[in-house]
Formats: sequence, structure tokens, C-alpha cells
Amino acid sequence: MKLAALTVATGLVFATASPTPGIIMLDMTRKHTPSPLMELVKTKVLDPAEVVADKLLPFRWSYHGPRMQDIQGKGTSFARLDAQPSDSPGASSSSKMTNTLWSYIIELGIGTPEQKFKVIFDTGSPILWIPSSTCDKKCLGTTSTFKSNDSSTCDIAKDNKLRVHYGSGTVEGDLAHDTVSFQGTKIANQSIGLATSVVANLFSGGINGIVGFAPNTATRDFNIDGQVIPTPMDNLVAQKIISSNVFSVYFQPIRDHKDINTVGGKLALGGLLPPSTYQGQIQWIPQMTDGDYGAFWTITMDGLAVGDTKLPTSTNKEKSAGIVDTGTTMIILQPEIADSLYKQIKLAEYDTHLDLYTVPCNKIGQLPTLAFTFNGVTLKLTPQQYTVPEWQAGYWGVSKGNCPTYIVGGPLDGFEFILGQKFLESYVSFYDSNQHRIGFAAIR
Repeated sequence: MKLAALTVATGLVFATASPTPGIIMLDMTRKHTPSPLMELVKTKVLDPAEVVADKLLPFRWSYHGPRMQDIQGKGTSFARLDAQPSDSPGASSSSKMTNTLWSYIIELGIGTPEQKFKVIFDTGSPILWIPSSTCDKKCLGTTSTFKSNDSSTCDIAKDNKLRVHYGSGTVEGDLAHDTVSFQGTKIANQSIGLATSVVANLFSGGINGIVGFAPNTATRDFNIDGQVIPTPMDNLVAQKIISSNVFSVYFQPIRDHKDINTVGGKLALGGLLPPSTYQGQIQWIPQMTDGDYGAFWTITMDGLAVGDTKLPTSTNKEKSAGIVDTGTTMIILQPEIADSLYKQIKLAEYDTHLDLYTVPCNKIGQLPTLAFTFNGVTLKLTPQQYTVPEWQAGYWGVSKGNCPTYIVGGPLDGFEFILGQKFLESYVSFYDSNQHRIGFAAIR
């Protein structure tokens, strides 16, 4: 059921940030490289809309098809995030991430010697998996595959297998243990999935796999034996590489076409990102840990307003629960909630071909501010923060003069909303498993 978005391939160029005591921090930048999607844009093959929907949006807002488990009808766990890190300066590691315009990727080294992979950074799933070299015609679109025989530290499990159910199909393969490097920070004996069969269209733009940062309880649904598998964060703590099971994420939005080659993000493992990435105080929201919600980063929403108009936040009388998910591009609301929101945004029109709402680009300044309240914490989005800038609209396939919004309606079984990366480009997010909470602070 994963809904994320289009992607443009990028290469990675990394720069080391200024040192912070007790924290290893690496900046993320990117270098653009050609891709079929970018060539499509360059040649302006963007009309008619049906062509764009077919070529650019095969999975609508999803870069790699369904990006988290197909929750519908499976009763699997949902999400949770919110936690406060300890104030101790214990060791922390930071990795470089790249914003591919619609998806954020991180480069990992796997095996001994290292084999490099660019993977989706995903708080909506809990496991790291990449394509195996034995995945031939069943892994179309891959540009890198893992050669287990070339790694002296790889140990393939004989009694368990990888199995991941997505909305559009299944990923299957072997489970193994090997050394994983987050740009220099090495984790020994990390569990990884080696895919031997992958649902079509999951790979493109040089992306070859997913690294999950959801809580480990969700890993039961990713292997045939239903075992809880230690995540990279679990092993970073267990191996005393970091002192706290805390990570924080900074997604810098692309504000100008020149930024495509320069803007990225930051991922801090084991602590907080530096205050230079955000402004004001971190606002902490309790993580939902009851029942199935504990398998993802789940929070509750108790308020939604368009300007001064308050809207319902749930389609039933129970609490409105949703997840914070870096692997989803858009802000997704239950259709009923989305409909009530857009009734208050008078300039918005629905594009039936692209399944997106659009507004006149020259009237974005007239749109209302949106306010989302989570357990008493209110986070606002200005019109400029929830709409695509005019210079970028062509990438989305809309007609000239129209700009899409980042908020869409979609059926979400079990919860009411997903806060994807377009929300997170306005707020630095902090994920604290120690104290079961997630924090937000406005980006600088």
C-alpha cells in the first residue's frame, strides 16, 4: 500500500560536517546523473496527461511501488515515533542522505570488501534488503546486485527466508548476516535480506534496495519464520557504536532548480542533529505503543484546521492514528478527511488523470495555512510548504500554470494519515525508541 512518488536518479557526493563532540556527523549532497525520467522531462514528453500518468506515475505517488507492507487486511502493526534522547553525549554516527527530488536515498557498503548500494531510507519498514546476484530476470531494473561469494564475512541463513508483502506484489529471497557500513561506521553481523525475486518496477534510477528504520517488532512480517530480527539501530546500540537508540532526520527541500545538484539531508544515528538544522525547541509527541501500532512510528492527531476552520480528524469515533514515514513522499489522508480539507481550499481542483489536487501557481499566496495538532502539539504548513513550486510543476505532469499540492486522499486501513517526506521537509524529526516518542522542530 505504499504511496510515495516519482524519482529522479542521482549520484552521491559527500562532505563532512563540522565536528560535534561525541557525534559523528556527515553532510549529504548530491550530484545529478541522467535517468530515463530526466530524459523524459528534458524532451518535454509531458503531454497528454495520460502519457505522463503511464510513464511517470506507474504507482501514482510511489517511487518504488508500495513502500511499506500492504497493511490492508493483514492486521500488521502500524507506526510509532516519539522519544527523547538522553542528554549524555555518547557516541553518535551520522550518515549522508540524498534527496532524489521525490525520494531520499542513502549509500551503504555491504560485505567484506564493501559492495556499494543506494537504498531508500525508510522509517515505514524495519529491514535492510538488497538484490542478490542470483536475482536475474526476477529483479528487472537493478544496477547493483550483492555477490555473497565475494564477501568473506557473509553468512547465509539455512533455516529462514526473506518474504516481504507489498501492495503490488512480493519480495522473496535469502536472509544473511554480513558487515554493513554507513559511510565508515561499520555494523558487524547485521541481518540483511538478499532478494532473489522482486515485484516488477520496484527498482529504477540506480536505487537497489531499502534500509528500514521502523521498530524491530515489524520484522516478524518480513521472514517466513516470523522471527524478530535486529535492525541496524538495534545492532548499533548492542555493539556500543552509539549509546542511545535515537536517530534524527533532516530533509532539506529543493527550493530552486539549481538545488537539484546540491541539496540533500542529514541522518544522525545515536543522537540529535545540531541546532543549526532547526529553529526553536524540539516538541515531543508520545509514540503509540499499544497493539499493532507499535511496529511503526505511530502518533495520534487530535486537530486539523484550514485557516480558522477546524475539521474532523477521524473517520470513526476512535482516536486518529497515523504514521511518520520517510519512504512516502506525500502527506496522505483518509479520503473523507482529504475531501473535507479541500472543500475549504476553494482554489484547489482535482486532476482525475494524475489523482492530484492542483492550484493556480500564481495564487498560492492566497491559500490558507494548515495546522495539524498531534497530542496537543500543533505543526503548521504554509501554502508554499504544501504546494509544488511552479518551476518544479513540469516534473509532475500537470498543465502549465497549475501547481500540485502535496496532500492527497487515499484509503489507509487501520489509520487515518501518513506524514511523508513533503511534511518532513518542513520539520526536522527525532525518533527516540528509548523514551517512545518522536520530536519535531521547524527547519532553518
